[in-house]
Amino acid sequence: MVGAHLEKVAARFAAALGRDASAGVVHGDFIGQNLVPLP
Repeated sequence: MVGAHLEKVAARFAAALGRDASAGVVHGDFIGQNLVPLP
């Protein structure tokens, strides 16, 4: 499924960028190409 694939890609980006960016990825900012973590 596409959703599962995007989750894997987002996880790889989070690992590459570090824990600070991972929060933004978890909140779905990766889909909007905005890697700034949300509060």
